[in-house]
Amino acid sequence: MVAYRAANLEKIRARAAAYREKHRERLRERGRVRGRVENMTPEQRERACARAAARRAANLEVFRERARRYRSLHRGERRKSDAAYKRANRAKVNAWQRAQRKTEARREKNRAYQRQWRKANPEKAASYSVRFRAKHPERELATRERHRPKKNAKQREYFAKNPDVRREKVLRNVYRLEPVAAENLLSRQGHACALCSEPFTTTPRVDHDHKTGKVRGFLCHGCNVGLGALGDSREGFLRMAALPPDEVKKLPFFARRARRRFLEEKRFHVVLSYLARAEGVES
Repeated sequence: MVAYRAANLEKIRARAAAYREKHRERLRERGRVRGRVENMTPEQRERACARAAARRAANLEVFRERARRYRSLHRGERRKSDAAYKRANRAKVNAWQRAQRKTEARREKNRAYQRQWRKANPEKAASYSVRFRAKHPERELATRERHRPKKNAKQREYFAKNPDVRREKVLRNVYRLEPVAAENLLSRQGHACALCSEPFTTTPRVDHDHKTGKVRGFLCHGCNVGLGALGDSREGFLRMAALPPDEVKKLPFFARRARRRFLEEKRFHVVLSYLARAEGVES
């Protein structure tokens, strides 16, 4: 029998094809009846699944190509059948979709697709984001609050590894001072405090006018705190300097220490000229 099949393989295949063509409807109906899962015993179902899995694993590319070809030929029919199935089984489909969205593999796949799409369509992504925030401000606020701890932790970790980046960001966003301009101002001061002329041993503090926001210079920590305690302006400094001894005793400790630092150590004219120069007033 084996020798006969090997010698007449093409004839046998042609005969089988002719038989299938002649009895197509009968074979199709018989296949539908026999192939129904509910008509199988558990052992038959297990064997059928194992055979199908083995056949698919051995011919994976063939199955994929066949599926692609079928989808391209029956695209309209598949869409109609899918829509009809979803309408008839809405609760079941929604439950399956929710379960799929919770899997980490699907989430990672969606994130990768979204990243790729945003990179390829930056203008559309920006416009969609703006429209969504305008339409759903409460959801945008809730999302920000939900991700705030994670975002703050990532920022702290990044700034701890890159302190120069954090300082440049503070200079640019808070004091409207570009890093190049800040470096030039430090060079003009000789990398020393503008009031006590001591070289900086720690990070220089930015001294600015709290009314106008204008940067006046870089100070050490003691001079910066002391100047703020004495009024932070030329008028406030003169008013604190003219206080009688009884009023001086009523001042907080840090204000008395700052007054002693600037007035009793003969830095009065240095501080006054510094503030007058920053405000454009002749001392």
